[in-house]
Amino acid sequence: MGDPTLYGPAHSTMVSSARLALLALDLPHDFVEPDLHRLDGARMTDMLPYFVSQPPTLLHDGLSLHDTEAILLYIDAIGVERETEVRGATTHSTLALQPATPRLKALMWQIMSLIRDHLQPATIGGVVAQRVFIPHLGGRPDVEKLTAAVVKQQDCLTLLEQLSYLCHDGNHADFLIDDQPRLADLLLMPILHHLMQTDLGPACLARSVRLSRWWLAMQKLEKLREGLPRLA
Repeated sequence: MGDPTLYGPAHSTMVSSARLALLALDLPHDFVEPDLHRLDGARMTDMLPYFVSQPPTLLHDGLSLHDTEAILLYIDAIGVERETEVRGATTHSTLALQPATPRLKALMWQIMSLIRDHLQPATIGGVVAQRVFIPHLGGRPDVEKLTAAVVKQQDCLTLLEQLSYLCHDGNHADFLIDDQPRLADLLLMPILHHLMQTDLGPACLARSVRLSRWWLAMQKLEKLREGLPRLA
């Protein structure tokens, strides 16, 4: 079995989540991104928002996957399979990106649904677009769109915090689901990484003790830094 190849722009939070999963499991892989510098200025203006939300493509042993969650599940399965080969089938995986219990697994996927369907559009398509992407391309932010996006984003972060409290009380773990980063953490991290590049990011995060502690815990995972999204 060869190493997987991940395709997609480094700007994209979805591509970043897949890269973070590969890095979290120490899985050898190749990463190929499009050369955006070869596009002319007009096309860059039109396509950058698309690239930011572009899902990844994963190729591995003749299999081609184009859905972010399918890719995350596949990467997790590869990691568990390789750990089993090394440690034996009777040993519980310590690297799995999904929790073991049905309750936590269900709550994790509910959190991921919230991130995918609501938080990502509000934060990346709204706040970050108006504060970072549009000025970066020489445009003028729309104050009304920014205001609406901030409100929706904060509602999403509040709900996310509440769902995380259903997973654990926070006394013995700082991650969203339990005491180690899971798929939900890796889906959220690139989004908040972009948000924290704006002047609004720190204040938004400071409203939640839970998410502030989570952010600090994720920042300590040095091996994941290579997979965080970037604009240039």
